[in-house]
Amino acid sequence: MLKQLTHFIKNRIVFILIIFLISSCKDIWRLEPRESDLGEERTKVLGHRGAGYNSLLFRENTSEGIEYALDRLGGVEVDIAISKDGGLWLSHDDNVWLLDKPFIDATDEEIADVRDENGQVYYDKLEDILVRMVIKYPSKHISLDVKNPKELFKSETFSSVAKKLADFTDSYNFEGKISVQSDSLSFLKMVREESSGIETYYLTWGDFDQGIKRTYENYLTGISFDHDRKDDLTKSMVDLAHSLNLKVLVYSIEDSFIDEVYGLQVDFIETDNMAFFELLYN
Repeated sequence: MLKQLTHFIKNRIVFILIIFLISSCKDIWRLEPRESDLGEERTKVLGHRGAGYNSLLFRENTSEGIEYALDRLGGVEVDIAISKDGGLWLSHDDNVWLLDKPFIDATDEEIADVRDENGQVYYDKLEDILVRMVIKYPSKHISLDVKNPKELFKSETFSSVAKKLADFTDSYNFEGKISVQSDSLSFLKMVREESSGIETYYLTWGDFDQGIKRTYENYLTGISFDHDRKDDLTKSMVDLAHSLNLKVLVYSIEDSFIDEVYGLQVDFIETDNMAFFELLYN
């Protein structure tokens, strides 16, 4: 009798879990559509990591690579590291090259003094890139992937960065031409509250349903979606996001997926393949 009861309870638990999973997957399709202000423009292509990732021409996140991308595409994506002084520097790594310490423990002066093997400045500041864009590429878009080492999960740090980004956006007239990506909802909400001119994208790591739900609930601009991580993106998924007035940014697109993803009419594609897309802009 006890064995039968145990078997019955196990079956009930499994049944309940299945029902829960099915219903949670359907939740996203029950979200209320919102009035769209997305406009007609679709699929702006950005150079991934400043056009330097896997490049033989440039290091990633450098001014040279960024200008190369801006000359050819609709914009550029760069990675942002935060210094001890709150400075915003271009780097995908948490640690400062040659200093053997994280950015968050390095001063702006220390970072500025780092040189490459040719004696050239190794790291660029975000503000310097924005100034160059205002002068030479005023219509191009820049997307900022703000890195979040554990030391940065402090509200005062995020608040300071959000304010600085808002100041840059206002000072250099980047409203509608700058976006921020992060997997921290609290940080993205701070950015949204500081400036309506900055688009905010939640990093979903390829989980479309979860990403759309959290983005929708927190009134963010859209999702930043890793096409190779988990879910395969489809046109119906993109259409759903657009019906909710949400944008879709897709990154790390390998050559074999370029045609497929471009045909989905997503809002942004981050690519390392300059040659494929530059014909669209020239």
